[in-house]
Parts: sequence; C-alpha cells; structure tokens
Amino acid sequence: MKFITLLIVFVLLSTKSVFGQESPKFIIFPGCEKYESKDKKKLIDCYANKFNYLFTIEVKKVLRENNLTIENVHVNARIKYEINKEGEYQNLEIIGTEAEKILITQSFYNYVMNLKKKNKTIIPAKSKEGEPILLIFDIPFKIINY
Repeated sequence: MKFITLLIVFVLLSTKSVFGQESPKFIIFPGCEKYESKDKKKLIDCYANKFNYLFTIEVKKVLRENNLTIENVHVNARIKYEINKEGEYQNLEIIGTEAEKILITQSFYNYVMNLKKKNKTIIPAKSKEGEPILLIFDIPFKIINY
C-alpha cells in the first residue's frame, strides 16, 4: 500500500510583510478565485489541494521517466520556496538526500513551467494596506510505502 503526503505548512513568519505586519490576504491560485472573499483558510486549503494535485502529477512523471513508480521510492524531504510580489515562484530549496533533491527539483521545475505554459497566474499575497508581499513556504514532502 502506498501513502503519499504533501503537506502544506505555512510558517507563521512566512506571512509577514517587510514591515512585520501579518498578511490579511493570502495568494490567489488559479481556480481558487471563488474563495477570495471568503475566509483565508478556504484560500489556503484551495491552494494546498491544487498544489498537491499538480505537483504530485509532476513527481509521478519524473519517476516514470526514470523507470520508477511511487511504489519504488521512499521520500522524506522538505520543500522551501517563495512566491514573490509578482506572484512568481522563486528561491527553491530542497532539504533531503541527493536523489530527493533531483526528483523534487525537476518536478517543481516542470510544475512551474506547466503553469506558465497554461498562462496560469498567481495573484500575490497582500498586506493590510493592499500592497503585494513576499510569501515563504516550508512544506514537508513524503512518499511512504507500507
């Protein structure tokens, strides 16, 4: 039995603007627009679900390209990245083994390129004053086979 976990864990510090004020408005990921006026948790959940789904597709593709499947690997890594004031991904850092870094880096690159190819744009997080702010993410990524 396989168990895949991609948990979206937002570090409290990550939602701080340059001025140290907590962001009242989370990013708006394509397809999550209907939650913009609802509570912040629904926006976060929507992003987490969409990121999880799309990123897992890319992980499976990269594994398949290397004649592997989810059942053949065990991953226990962390993915750190930022979504900048323009709504773009930047500063990817993978904490894990060399193999995990290769797998996740290629998958993340493919994920970002597919968003760009489909003209999917992320609306950045905003401060209380409505100014775009940087958001930092720290996500545990695990593939566990039982």
